[in-house]
Amino acid sequence: MSLFRTAFGAYVNFRIRRGLDGVWVRGLEHALAALEGGPVVFAANHVSWWDAMLMFPLDDALGRSSRVWMDAKNLQKHPFFRSLGALPLDDSGPAALRRSVREASDWLVAPRRSLWVFPQGRYVPSWIRPLELRPGAMFIARRTKATVLPVGIAYGFRQAPTPAAAVSFGPPVHPEHVEAGLLRELAATDAFLTGGDPAFQPLVSGVVGGTEQSLAARALGLVVRT
Repeated sequence: MSLFRTAFGAYVNFRIRRGLDGVWVRGLEHALAALEGGPVVFAANHVSWWDAMLMFPLDDALGRSSRVWMDAKNLQKHPFFRSLGALPLDDSGPAALRRSVREASDWLVAPRRSLWVFPQGRYVPSWIRPLELRPGAMFIARRTKATVLPVGIAYGFRQAPTPAAAVSFGPPVHPEHVEAGLLRELAATDAFLTGGDPAFQPLVSGVVGGTEQSLAARALGLVVRT
């Protein structure tokens, strides 16, 4: 692991602890078990720029074996992401797409490797239906015979003044059933964010002190309760 990856990972954890009410994860055992059996494609919905931040603590928990398929134009603008594990996804034409699929597939040939794919291809609120997935995850999985795991990502307010991130790893699905798997995992994140679910465990702690951190938040709470 490079010093740059280590330093950037520490920065990401700092940002998460300052900006989110923690990262809560369910189903990590599905991902760890799948990685023991060969390459894995994590097919996740795409909510916001925070998603990319979550990849770092998730990658640490999974053994730092992943890469992320990133839009080639954005990667060209920010080439340092290559050093952090991004692979280009260029869908400007059939030849360019084939090159992208080939590079991602070459990465996945070794054991315990994984690739994060966001089939929506753009930021979409987690409650929007239909999901409108692109077939990239299916292409990669068919080419490499990788196991596909749906990963639901959502953000919502619980007790703290900042939103919590909820990540739910589902069991393996057939590449053609990614959408059904994602809908199931997103239902789990909704249940956690609205009422709590003991299956979700904290991976990264959130804003220090939660609602008790801010004097203004405490004062507002007293006003609301009166």
